[in-house]
Amino acid sequence: MEQIKRLSAYSCVYYRKTDEGIIITCVYVDDFIIAGCSRELCDAFKAQIRGLRNISDLGDASFCLGLAISCSRTDRTISLLQTALMDRIVTTFGQAAALPISTPMDSNLHLRRQPPNSPSCRAEAALPYRSLKLASSCTLQLAHVLTSLTAPKLTQFLDCHRQACWDAAIHVVCYLKGTRTLSLVLGGDPDINLVGFSGSSYVDCLDT
Repeated sequence: MEQIKRLSAYSCVYYRKTDEGIIITCVYVDDFIIAGCSRELCDAFKAQIRGLRNISDLGDASFCLGLAISCSRTDRTISLLQTALMDRIVTTFGQAAALPISTPMDSNLHLRRQPPNSPSCRAEAALPYRSLKLASSCTLQLAHVLTSLTAPKLTQFLDCHRQACWDAAIHVVCYLKGTRTLSLVLGGDPDINLVGFSGSSYVDCLDT
């Protein structure tokens, strides 16, 4: 039987391609999700795993690692929702009473690094800036924004951030609060028209 292989880009994703179809599984510690071309293919794969390890089959995926999953066979879509994770981030960083914000970052924001070893840098190092940045990076709603704007912008200040950097990270949390019930819908038949904009401004980097 064809051996299962690991994706080089994602160490937690494995796949096996045979004449019968493709099996994909995502593994996290002792949790994993299986997707395949047919239910029969998935059942055969689970039977093979049971021959090696004791496993618990929880049925169709509905919730895994803070991710709510729902499927519509009629519309041929899969919806992914992270309300629980975003609620936890909002509560952890003290924004439960804050008003939601419709944008992940102020377009006119100009951030600067603190001078290394300055008293202000040491004082503000106590803020959980790195934890907040990493926590917000795990959400689906920010996937596109984090790749193109928010992550590069905020990651520049992980080692020596100012209060303005912290405020910008809290702004992201308030954005998550406003989008906590939005889901990412994959599949379906409607036509998709992508519209994108890009630009650059060397003036925005006040440090260089």
